[in-house]
Amino acid sequence: MVNVLEECQVSPPPGLVGEKSLPLTLFDIRWLNFHHIQSLFFYKFPHPKTHFMDITIPSIKHSLSLVLKYFYPFAGNLLFPPNLGEPKIHYEDGDSILMIFAESNTYFNHLIENHQRKVSHFHPLIPQLPPMFVKHNTILAPVFAIQVTLFPNSGISFGFTMDHVVADGNSFIQFMKLWATTHKLQRDPNMLEGALSILPFYDRAMVKDPNNIASRLDFFFLSAFPVQKEP
Repeated sequence: MVNVLEECQVSPPPGLVGEKSLPLTLFDIRWLNFHHIQSLFFYKFPHPKTHFMDITIPSIKHSLSLVLKYFYPFAGNLLFPPNLGEPKIHYEDGDSILMIFAESNTYFNHLIENHQRKVSHFHPLIPQLPPMFVKHNTILAPVFAIQVTLFPNSGISFGFTMDHVVADGNSFIQFMKLWATTHKLQRDPNMLEGALSILPFYDRAMVKDPNNIASRLDFFFLSAFPVQKEP
């Protein structure tokens, strides 16, 4: 059983990113109708709930905010303009990642040991992306969510749900590496030795598309894209 302790939104530090848009390349568009990517990591954490609430949660939020300065698309939305316009990843100040902190009474070692387990035992440890919504006649879809679950005096899990359009496996691993280092040292990644080698690169002009394949893929995938409007 999992009980939610806190549900919050985490943004990059205010005023440090500004409004940005990233067009989708022909390599990104194919993932528009793909299922969400889910990942789950377990770590030993021999601390009580009070330590988790008072020390760990504030530290996790702070380090994540620092890293989102560089991985701002994770806090943005997948934006679909009206009339099947070309989708893009859009970030503006105030956009954020859904973050859930929870507590589980499941036996931690049962989940991490090498034996048969029911996959249903892992489902409560993975967050769901917030629903799509409509703003100014434009559909916006959140692309990233995190759930951190405490197993008191035993362990901790980090669950992720991600839209594949916003990042591939390598980009996600680089995000995890940078977040882990930032959390450990509690410093801006730009001040960390070696951090520049894993900062993301966003120049879409490097992807050449002389035959305009992306536009044809846009129409093909968007024509079947489900729409959920705000009430």
